[in-house]
Amino acid sequence: MERASGLVLLLLLACATATQVQAQACRWDGTAILCDGTCGADESEKMRSRVGGPAIDRIESVNRFGNDCLTGTKALCCKTPGRSCRWDGTAPFCDGGCRAGESVAEPPADSSSGMPCATGSKVYCCRVTSAPPIHQPFETAPPPPPPPPLPPPPDAPTGCRIAPASTPRCGALSIECDRPLPMANQILIGSDSGTRVLRTVPELGLIQGEYINEGNAMLTVCAKNEGGMRCSERFAATLGPTLCVNPPVHPVCPSGSRPCPGKGCIPNNRRCDPIQ
Repeated sequence: MERASGLVLLLLLACATATQVQAQACRWDGTAILCDGTCGADESEKMRSRVGGPAIDRIESVNRFGNDCLTGTKALCCKTPGRSCRWDGTAPFCDGGCRAGESVAEPPADSSSGMPCATGSKVYCCRVTSAPPIHQPFETAPPPPPPPPLPPPPDAPTGCRIAPASTPRCGALSIECDRPLPMANQILIGSDSGTRVLRTVPELGLIQGEYINEGNAMLTVCAKNEGGMRCSERFAATLGPTLCVNPPVHPVCPSGSRPCPGKGCIPNNRRCDPIQ
């Protein structure tokens, strides 16, 4: 009667296990007739049995159960993605312990530790393996928006010349162009005479500046913005001596002084030696 009850229990356990191990790589471990089935580190133990039979043969595995065990049991070991468990400790003198990377876990209800221990105990050890990385499709970031287009360069100044009734002298000069001056971020005087714009009056087409090299020169007036620069036609000018006793009133420096590039305002009777 007891053997019949055991066979019924084994049949029910085998049926349940057959459903659990579908689509898993499972094998029976343990060599008859003295069986001591043990699962590997990358496997989980699903059940144990001492004898085979039709119920056991229903379980899908890579090998058959084979001969029955005289002592001990065989273990059904399955590779489980992400988790592998095993019993550690060999009867009858058990000294179970988990390996590095494993931890003691609660065994499933249908798991058997095999032969009983005369001394010591067996432990159920599980290793949680890292899940394979999920490869997301490569996504490129959208390209940055193109920069806003640059404005067109300003119109070139026209009709530029040394202001009538004005003679460049003492490092100061006045230029008149057709009024008004073009809309621009910056008005420049181009030459080889070290010229610099000091003040502009756009509505009058007037440009006041300074120079550091006296003598004959070819000048041009340029209008500049982020989009570029356009310049007037070149015109001739005679730049007088930079050292004067009574120079014209300068638009920046106080009376009796004049600018000297890199040195600020200097007395009118002092020669300008600009910092190079």
